[in-house]
Amino acid sequence: MTCNLISQNNDDEFYTAVLAYVGGEANGVVPGTVGEEQAEIAKRLVQNDASILGNKDRLLAEIATIHYRESGMEAAPAGCKEYEKRGGRVHNGRVNRDCISMAEYDRRMEERRAASLSIDPSIAEIEWWYAQTLDPYGDGLPLLPRFLQIDINGDGFD
Repeated sequence: MTCNLISQNNDDEFYTAVLAYVGGEANGVVPGTVGEEQAEIAKRLVQNDASILGNKDRLLAEIATIHYRESGMEAAPAGCKEYEKRGGRVHNGRVNRDCISMAEYDRRMEERRAASLSIDPSIAEIEWWYAQTLDPYGDGLPLLPRFLQIDINGDGFD
């Protein structure tokens, strides 16, 4: 698995995607990710002040501040550490926009809990395979190199 920390948090690419998202155009914002949560925040900001779209740094700063607040975290290193403990991916104090949001994570887990109730243990077949501990269902969640445990792609964790 390749984990390019710069591309995962590239402000220029995200800003371009947010401009398109807010304008209702095709964009690179992936549904169910932190990036989508942040793009929705941008939509709200633009409703209050459309001129904010012209100031990338201000827009991204306000998005980050609101996102931390709405996630129950403060935009501080201590808050980042707590967010990371809860399953979020943080690098240099920045939330990885490519990761699924906590809401999407909760939705997926509830879906799996509901499916498990339909399993009859007396006839269930069991299978075993290698998987990343932090991505056991193979959702392809972007993991920082320090969270990788097995090299499933054979690329030496690069």
